[in-house]
Amino acid sequence: MHDELVTLSTEKINGRFYTPEFIVNNILDLSGYHGQSILKKHVIDNSCGNGAFLIVIVDRYCNEFLKLNNDLRILSEELSEYIHGIEIDENESKMCIENLNNIIRKYGLNRVNWDINCTDTLTVDRYNGKMDFVLGNPPYVRVHNLGRSFDNIKKFSFAQNGMTDLYIVFYEIGLRMLNENGVLGYITPSSFFNSVAGEYMRLHLVNNNLLDKIVNLKHFQAFTATTYTAITILRNNRQKNTTDYYQFEDKNNFPFYVDTLSIEDYFINGNFYFADKRKLDELKTILNYNTVKNFFAVKNGFATLADKFFISNFDFGVFTIPIIKASTGKQYKCLFPYSKGKLVPFEDLTTNSSIKSHFEDNKDLLLRRSLEKNSEWYGFGRTQGINDVYRCKYSINTLIKTQSDLKLIKCDKGVGVYSGLYIVTDVSESELKEMLYSEDFVSYISLLGKYKNGGYYTFSSKDLKNYLEYKYSQRNGFKMNNSQFLATLKNSFIKYLETGSRSNKKLGILHGAIAEDLQERLNDSNYSVYSLGYGIEKEHKINGRYVDKTVDITIEENNIPVAGIAIKYVMSNYSQNSNNYFENMLGETANIRCAKIPYFQIFIIPDKIPYFDKYGDISKWETINARNLNKYIKLSNDNIDTYLHTPNKTLVFIVHIQDKITNAKISNRQNYVDYYSNYDFDMTISALNFEFGNTIVYNDYDKFIQKVVYTIKSL
Repeated sequence: MHDELVTLSTEKINGRFYTPEFIVNNILDLSGYHGQSILKKHVIDNSCGNGAFLIVIVDRYCNEFLKLNNDLRILSEELSEYIHGIEIDENESKMCIENLNNIIRKYGLNRVNWDINCTDTLTVDRYNGKMDFVLGNPPYVRVHNLGRSFDNIKKFSFAQNGMTDLYIVFYEIGLRMLNENGVLGYITPSSFFNSVAGEYMRLHLVNNNLLDKIVNLKHFQAFTATTYTAITILRNNRQKNTTDYYQFEDKNNFPFYVDTLSIEDYFINGNFYFADKRKLDELKTILNYNTVKNFFAVKNGFATLADKFFISNFDFGVFTIPIIKASTGKQYKCLFPYSKGKLVPFEDLTTNSSIKSHFEDNKDLLLRRSLEKNSEWYGFGRTQGINDVYRCKYSINTLIKTQSDLKLIKCDKGVGVYSGLYIVTDVSESELKEMLYSEDFVSYISLLGKYKNGGYYTFSSKDLKNYLEYKYSQRNGFKMNNSQFLATLKNSFIKYLETGSRSNKKLGILHGAIAEDLQERLNDSNYSVYSLGYGIEKEHKINGRYVDKTVDITIEENNIPVAGIAIKYVMSNYSQNSNNYFENMLGETANIRCAKIPYFQIFIIPDKIPYFDKYGDISKWETINARNLNKYIKLSNDNIDTYLHTPNKTLVFIVHIQDKITNAKISNRQNYVDYYSNYDFDMTISALNFEFGNTIVYNDYDKFIQKVVYTIKSL
């Protein structure tokens, strides 16, 4: 067992840490390895070490056998046939056999032909599909310490992502060993709950309904290494679709039952989170909350990569600013070689003789840093936090156990922040403190499961922003106006750049914000709104006249669909697809409106968009004009009672994406993504003017959504 806090040692290289007997007994009990049902059942510890698990297993087997039969010859044969072990270390393997022999002597047995194999488990397949139980404490070794085993590790499907740890591969090995009704019980690091390396394993457990029980030991340290562990019980051919969740009671060294959870309860956004269902419901809401307006920016403080050089109590005149160490709340002074967010030329900086000598005396130190791309040797290692120096903000530490550990400090303009996070917001200090100095915040951070030594938890900038946006919206109950709608469109566009056109994450941002706003405006518990990015994050179907249609946003009254909204946000290649967009819209609208259900459309498009050819190059830029929108103009003058292919109301929203460089510099898809991913652009309502009839609302989200609400409430 190991983590980043463990020094490199024989134990870390081999992944060997001995398991306390109370942990062994807990795993055996939770796995069902007790009573007479264990007789003639195959059990293996595939990393058995000196036999911590097998000693207890053999002891239990002998006890149960002798309750029914006194024939020691048969007992010896059964121990040889049904008890198995694998250990790569020869000395450990010999010690295991010696320990097992010591156990059987107290039952009157002198000799057993033990099936303890001294070999590498990664190369063993003769037990596959044969074991009733796989029990143990697999080795914990990071991929960079695996040496010659690395190639063997990468052959396993659980090891295809991230910085693999050997214990994750042992889950796959153990599952392969199980027979069709077999049970696996391990104690391992709990990092597979949310690590990148554990992604394929989590998906396998969920897709095959394998997770039977989980015991989160949280901060309890069962071993000498500082790592955070869980007992995991997996079972093939389960007849239930729920998981029993336990926490560990360290006073009695025993797991206590907390709740029975469905997959939907604990599998949130691809990660595992465990608590009672009520807490998980709120956690899911916070993690999936898409704000209609960003009220908070949460960022990382300075990363100088040479704090002792830049931060002290010196004074270099205009190039010195006060700085808060967020982790402690203490104030120092910082050498700040920047002006208006830009690095000052070195010759201008070093006209100050004391600054010049300070740099010259420490140049070797500064050059040894791993600098951000295109950074100068005399600047900070990273550019984060620099542009916000002359904004008001609040520094905050990221290591807490209780609310009393929180250090939220107001920083005036001109004050820097390092060693922690900072919050930029117009929300009042008193309201910010009410949200953060609370049991709710501590509970939220603890549920994230990012454990630190001493009973502490840590959190990221994203974790904090999610919490603040959600809590602030709950306290104030916002409705989305046009500027907030624009901010949502911008966030959706940025997510499109990050994840690509095939990902639905951009849809979750936009659809979720509209769905939440609609639920707020309906303000009636009889109505439920369903979409990606909101609530349970699932689209619902509406029964159409001809076919059932999964709709972007479905509004239900008392669980019956009463209206739907379709959303199209065009990002590129409009002319290639415009007829398909329009014809599909007509067809789906007619299908649903013929079933006497109101249907609305939202059509969003930039006033200038790239046209990518099959190679990803930009062959032209399309500028939206009246000819492009002629069919929508005709549609806007239709009588909706006569023409059922016409939506009850359509929002046409044309935006302008700010561009400060010439189009020639953006020549392909990658240029386009890189530019808008790194440039803090503005998105505004387009200045283009078009005349639409009554069925279309142009560039006014607030007016459109009011009409949607009015129609629904008039049914």
